[in-house]
Amino acid sequence: MTDATCHQGPTGLFRSSLTGSLRMGIARGLLAALSVAFLAWGAAAQQWKSDNGVRVVAEPDGANALAVRYWPAPTRRIESIAASIGQTPLPVEPAKPFPGDGQKAAVLILVDTSDPRRRQVVRRNIKQIADLAVAAPAHVVFGLATFDRRYTELVPLGGDASAVATAARKLRATGRTTELYRHTRSALNKLAGFDAARKTLIILSDGRAEDTAYTLDDVIATAKTNAITVNGIGFSRTIEGTRSFQTLIRLAEETGGRFVAANQQLELPGDTDALIYSALNAGGSTRIDLTPAINAGLGGPQDVRIVFEGANATVVWPVTLPPAPINKTIFKPDNMPWISGLGIGLVVLFLLLVVWLRRRYVDRKTATAAEAEEAARLAALEHPIAHLKFFDEGEPEYPMRSSAIRIGRRADNDIQISNTSISAYHAEIQQRRDGTFIITDLDSLNGVSINDEPVDVGQLKDGDVVDLGETRFRFELAADIETAKTVKGARGFPDANPTRPDWQIARKEG
Repeated sequence: MTDATCHQGPTGLFRSSLTGSLRMGIARGLLAALSVAFLAWGAAAQQWKSDNGVRVVAEPDGANALAVRYWPAPTRRIESIAASIGQTPLPVEPAKPFPGDGQKAAVLILVDTSDPRRRQVVRRNIKQIADLAVAAPAHVVFGLATFDRRYTELVPLGGDASAVATAARKLRATGRTTELYRHTRSALNKLAGFDAARKTLIILSDGRAEDTAYTLDDVIATAKTNAITVNGIGFSRTIEGTRSFQTLIRLAEETGGRFVAANQQLELPGDTDALIYSALNAGGSTRIDLTPAINAGLGGPQDVRIVFEGANATVVWPVTLPPAPINKTIFKPDNMPWISGLGIGLVVLFLLLVVWLRRRYVDRKTATAAEAEEAARLAALEHPIAHLKFFDEGEPEYPMRSSAIRIGRRADNDIQISNTSISAYHAEIQQRRDGTFIITDLDSLNGVSINDEPVDVGQLKDGDVVDLGETRFRFELAADIETAKTVKGARGFPDANPTRPDWQIARKEG
């Protein structure tokens, strides 16, 4: 498809003049792009999965397929391969044995040169490397390195067998420290960066490790992450030294490689080369078609179940499938009204969402203001601004918590005084904006006096004595009046006489 077509496509899809093949071409192109993106994201990288001695690595192959490479253990015989996602069977291409056309295997040989006392062992290592070079299949490329305290590369990966055999003749045991774990990881990282279908590391050592910065588990994790097998060839000058073989044995077992031990005369079994190369060349590759699952609408994260019949092994590989194929009739001119209606509906839904979000914002803002007002009211309740201390039996005291209170004989007053000298609504005390207090006579029958001076409206100061008919009280400012002032004016007081028995002042009739 040309660039011009791509640029015109999105507009032309909605024009009846475009041909059906052009519309379908665009749809298929979009689907293919989505398929590649989803599979590239959903398929696991190089790290293998295994079951019952069969190791598997899978990766995307095109828009709708999974390329699978597998290595069976020597005792496992694979008769056929089947695959499925859920109840949907997937076509599996006939397996191709390794190596296929153009495929190569990379072998990196790592030799322990850490102890001058191992001179005889190193001489046997030179012979073994020569044997491996002679027996190497044509598709194998080599690299050679040594380790002690340092990692030294003698032949970079990609060299041929003769180059490795020649370089090996110069090996000498001159080191003092055996940093097995660190330099094995270095070798594995070299292999990880090399382009080859199969990769294996062959370690010639007694398995002793004197480094502490890394562990055997670190080495195994690096090998598994990069789908590299590790083979161990154990050489030891003493029986006690063979105990360290356990390190090489576990490396081989955990990564699908082989371990071979030399005897006390430093001789290896005659089939050592064949064992290593048979493990390297075991298994093959195949391709699983994911199209049936995609057509069945199984989009998103899915598990591909790969069954290796005959080996009694099943490996589950995760993928993320693209959406189902675009319906080829969806962009026909006859469907334009339906598509337009869908677009209008989406716009209406968007507008409704905007309105709903705005109303929610306003409601929340209102609720926040109400919460602040309620907080101020509660704060006012906690901080009285003045106290009225009555000169009655028991000296009852009324804390003034609001900026205005009314005193009288009726029950709907803030302070109810049951005395016939008190009018129904006798007086009111208020706190003004400047913080001062005044008392106002509400046209009572027996009047209001401050410090024995009758007033209609008078200012109250701390310690003033107030007479209302036959009732007398002392007005006192609260000790925390400054705190009280900060909440003065908060709207909403307690209901009149919220606990009337506490504030009701009973007096005997004159």
